[in-house]
Amino acid sequence: MRFVDKISILPRNRAKLPPATSAVRGELAVPFSDKPIIFQSELERNFISICIFASEVSGLVWEPFHVRYFDLKLNRFCIYTPDYLVDYVDERGNHKRLLVEVKSENDFRKTIVEYRARYFAAQRWANEQPNCKFRVATDSWMTQKGLSNIQLINAHRNLEVPQKTVQYVRKQVIKHPGTSLGSLTQRLQQGRAEGDNAFGTIMALMAARTLWFDIGSPLTTETKIYESQGKRIFR
Repeated sequence: MRFVDKISILPRNRAKLPPATSAVRGELAVPFSDKPIIFQSELERNFISICIFASEVSGLVWEPFHVRYFDLKLNRFCIYTPDYLVDYVDERGNHKRLLVEVKSENDFRKTIVEYRARYFAAQRWANEQPNCKFRVATDSWMTQKGLSNIQLINAHRNLEVPQKTVQYVRKQVIKHPGTSLGSLTQRLQQGRAEGDNAFGTIMALMAARTLWFDIGSPLTTETKIYESQGKRIFR
């Protein structure tokens, strides 16, 4: 069944943060751009945090354009503005893009029928582009991707770790693959002068993708730590 037709792209008509529409709004600095990225809700801020963590992301644009489409049910043209456009590189080095609507799972379920046409329009546009997809990124999706762990890791991403400490930790993980977080923290505290901030050091090395763990699972002292496996959030 067709819901939309005559899809086109129009340039966005605003580039600055609009008047507040929610309790959480602002900008976040990102490592892949000189310009901060705008968010207008806590969910949007969380999505940007995931993009900051995802080393495969090379670009992120807030409200990249307007999607104009003809709604066959309403029998009129409509305008839809996606929240973000993500540029990233997959495991084979291919450049890809993801058009994103950020929404709570509850709102998504409540409005799926009302907004069905706009989502079909965005999906159809994305399908017509090379290496492009559309998705609704809900809080459930973010939780599945390991949002709470990502936020913890991002909080330590600017911590400077001496190269000798990086080498020491890598040797420990290579020697003891799947070592627990508790054991690695203890060895770092015992073996290095920087051990006073052993946990922060490990988190910083997670941010640098030197180390890796199953970020979709709760982080405990029993969490198994590995050398980075190059796993990706966006595929």
